[in-house]
Amino acid sequence: MITFNVVHLQGQEINCKKFHVGKFRHVSDVSGTTQIVRTKNTQTEVNEKLKVKVVYDIRWIDDCTYEISNRRIISEKNKTDKDEMNFILNVKILRSEGNKVFVSYTSNFSDDVYEGIMYKDD
Repeated sequence: MITFNVVHLQGQEINCKKFHVGKFRHVSDVSGTTQIVRTKNTQTEVNEKLKVKVVYDIRWIDDCTYEISNRRIISEKNKTDKDEMNFILNVKILRSEGNKVFVSYTSNFSDDVYEGIMYKDD
């Protein structure tokens, strides 16, 4: 006799609001570690490896989706004359595990969809 155990997995409820403000880290093989400080209205990113500090405006579309725009480069090793104000990044929180948040993001300068992990530090 063969017995099958069927388990119904319900979608994990994500408390996205816990990731709205605070201090975060994003680690990448390419760019190294980016330190992120997010307030209600802005997101500031500092990357020592790339020697860049950037500030964005942030707008929450819903509890788990936000948009950063109006990129302002505060300091950059090799600052270029890019059109900083037209930069838009849309971020969707997919799931979380403790202090880790899994996101997907798209931008207005590429058709690609990327995924990443951020760590909440506070």
